[in-house]
Parts: sequence; C-alpha cells; structure tokens
Amino acid sequence: MSSTLSRVLVAAEDFAAGKALTADLEELGFACDLALGDGAARALAADHAFDVLVLDIAGGLRRPAALARDLRAACRPRMLAVVVLARHGEEMVWSHGGFDAVVAAPAHPAQLAARIRLVTRLAVMEDEARLRANTLAARGVKVDLALDRGYLRPPQVLYAGSPSPHYLGYEAALTDAGAELVAAFTTFTAFDYLHERDFDAVIVNGMRGVETAFSICGALRRNTRLYHVPALLFVDESFEKVDEAFARGFSDVLSVANGAKDLARRTLNLVRERRRREAIKAAFAQIRDPAIAETDTGLATATFFAKHLDAMANRARQVGRPLSLVVARASIPRAVEPDERAAAMRQLGSMTRHLVRAEDLAARLEGDVFAVAMPGADATAAKEAAARLEGVAECTAFDGGPFGDTFQIGLVSAAEEMRDDDTSLTLLRRAVASFEKKTRTA
Repeated sequence: MSSTLSRVLVAAEDFAAGKALTADLEELGFACDLALGDGAARALAADHAFDVLVLDIAGGLRRPAALARDLRAACRPRMLAVVVLARHGEEMVWSHGGFDAVVAAPAHPAQLAARIRLVTRLAVMEDEARLRANTLAARGVKVDLALDRGYLRPPQVLYAGSPSPHYLGYEAALTDAGAELVAAFTTFTAFDYLHERDFDAVIVNGMRGVETAFSICGALRRNTRLYHVPALLFVDESFEKVDEAFARGFSDVLSVANGAKDLARRTLNLVRERRRREAIKAAFAQIRDPAIAETDTGLATATFFAKHLDAMANRARQVGRPLSLVVARASIPRAVEPDERAAAMRQLGSMTRHLVRAEDLAARLEGDVFAVAMPGADATAAKEAAARLEGVAECTAFDGGPFGDTFQIGLVSAAEEMRDDDTSLTLLRRAVASFEKKTRTA
C-alpha cells in the first residue's frame, strides 16, 4: 500500500499539451496517466485507482462538471479530488463549487503540484473526519461536523506592499465579489495586521522589486499560524522570477496584464480552498469528545484508539491508501519525583497531539507509551514524523521541581506501514515489536 505521491489522471483533448503536462508532473514525482477525451478518461477511471483528476479545459476539454461527477462516481469509495486548468475567462468554472481547485493556465509545474498535494491531503482529512465521527456515533456520541456549513464572514484579504495605481481597481473587483480588502503599505503595518486579525489570503505587491515581497512570503511560511494562508504575488508582465516565486512559497503569481477581475477570481478561489481546510480542522476539534480523550492532554484513550484503528485499517484497505503507525516510549530519569514525572508525561502527551497532523490520531496506550495512527501516510512519512517527535522531546526542558531544575525525556520510537495482509492488531503488534527491538539496541 505504499504511496509516496498521488496517482494522477490527466484528461485533455490535445495530445501535445497533455503529454507536456504529465511529463512535468512525473518529473516532480507523481505517477500519471494521460486520457485523451472524455471516453478515455472514464475507461481509465473505471480500471485504476486515482487520487486526483486534472481536467485541462483550457486545452478544449468539454463538460468538465459532468466528467468530474462521473469519474468521482466511478472511483467510489475512493475519494477523487478534481483540479481544473482553466482560461482566465472561464467564469462558470472559476465560480463552480464542484471542483477542489481551479488553476489558471498555463500553470507553473510547482504551482500545480502544490495544489495537487493540497487537495489530496484535504480529501484524506475530510474522509478521516467522517470516519472518526462514525466511530464516535457507534459509541453513542453524535457529532455535527458542519463541513458544508456556509461562512458568515466575508472573505478577508490583506494587500501588503507599496501603493500601486492598480490598487483601487483590485479593491473594487474584490468588493464586488463580496470580499473585504485591507491595505498595509509597509511591511511593519502588514505584520501588525496579520498578528491582530485573521486573513483568508495575502496579496503582496512585487512591482517595485520582489526582495521585500519574498521576505514577506518567507515570514508567512515560517509562522505556524500563518503557514497555510495563501500568498499571491502581484507583478507586471515583465516579471521573470516565476520559478523562484513558487519556490519561496507563493500560491499564485498575478500579472497586471490580466486585470483586476482576474486577481479577484484567483484570490477568492484560493480563499475557498483555505476555508475548506479550516472547516475540516474545526470538524476534528468537534470530534475530540471527553468520552474518548484524556482531559489533560487531548490524546485519545487506548480503548478508543484500538476501536478506531480497526476502522482506519478497514478504510485504508477499502480505498487502497497507505496507513502507518508510530509507537514511542518515553524514558524519564529515575531521580525525578512522581509529581514532576506525571506533569512531564502530561506535557509530552499534549506536545505529541499538537506535533502531528489534524487527521492523525494520537493516543496514550499506557503510562509511558504513545501511538500515532497516520492515514494516507507511507512508511517514509511516518518515520519523518517519529523523528520529529524524538527531536522535539530531546530539545525540551521539562520542569523538575520548585528550585528551577529541569530534565530531559528520552523518546524511542518506531514506524510501520500497514501491509496488504495486515489487520489493525497485526500492524500494532509489528510496530510495538519494532520499537521494543529499537529500545533494546539503543
């Protein structure tokens, strides 16, 4: 079940354009199949397990909404995310709610790859949220995920950078589309706003030089609270550093040549994607019921973890996606007093829950043993997560008493990916055996 990157079906009408698109994605590590026309796309979707469908309607592909609907049905129960490549003037497509992402053609390969990774992750997150709610429902706890609930607050967009003669036009276009645009004409003002308010997107003016714009985007990507806020770079038609802009973390590059309406359309498209992610994250917060979680750490209880791990394993097998498990044991110096020991374990448990993804299920199996189940993650991703947990524990000073003493916790972990013949129990046994072997040799 190992899968490092999504499997992508590219549906196009033009062979040369479709081949170039698949070549770009394959160079970035995706496994791609090319379908020329609706019929070929339907045939491939019926016979293969895809994670993402890319519809090249800019190249002439017709009836994208119907094709997306049919292919999603063909791929069930697997969730198929749909990304559309559209022209600037495809009003119906840009405003359509049936697609996971819309990208302006011609798309930069790094931009398209980032959107594919995003929609794949969101599909796994949403699926896991619904699965976890079902496990809770089986225990008599009803949860309203509210994933489809609308937003009361208009989209909030921040314009950061020096004044531009085009600003008023873009403000009018965003206002007409129902958004609110706030201007910050200096970097300091921009970050004051970002620390005081929540924004759905940030437009950074790069027309008078991009170094400051790159610095602003870099600061966003280094901030855990702002990391997922879309950043759009506004440039003139002579801009040549597109590769660097996406490498620096920008979500889109907007040319003044495309006009204010294009800016509004592409900005609000990214806003919709971010708000979907925020809704899914809020759903996971709703699922954290006191009946199945420790009150002091938020970790799942061992009983709920075992029950839901079984559901996760069944779902992973059903839809053909990876599932990995991390098991870790904490080691505290013997001289530490019982009260400080218990407080440190609570702190470590809370840290563990916050260091993993929203869709991961973290639990305490027993006093000093923790586990994290990771849907959609292969062994490589799980080992990276385990190393991150070990690294943070190693760098944390835990309170050792009233005299300011501190101590460190040793964390030994192991990661295992579910095999085709695994059950949740055999996966857990293998992971426990793996970390016990690692403990003996440490």
